Amino acid sequence: MEHIYGIDQNEDLKALYGEDYEECNLFRKILWGFLMDFDIDIRRLNYIIQNPIPITINEYEEWGLFKNKVCESSCTHTCASNALIEIDRFVVKYHLKSNILSNKMDILLDK
Repeated sequence: MEHIYGIDQNEDLKALYGEDYEECNLFRKILWGFLMDFDIDIRRLNYIIQNPIPITINEYEEWGLFKNKVCESSCTHTCASNALIEIDRFVVKYHLKSNILSNKMDILLDK
């Protein structure tokens, strides 16, 4: 039976992150906090990892477009850029749930 998200957060974490769910969730929270010192547009990019739920390829691609737009329209600090790279990798590794990964995603995972 497929896990239903939103009922029990601990079960959501286990289903999404697997055996090391506590460490992964701590890392998710740290990543989420990295952008909190920047302007509101940069902070809004945190929504992709705000909750421990899987996302679709379409949601990931929409986030990527929004990320690119925000980074192009604002003076993005190096720390914010580095945090966004790590958030992107984390999302691809843990939150993106699909059997079909595009070449772009393979590159992000350094495959």
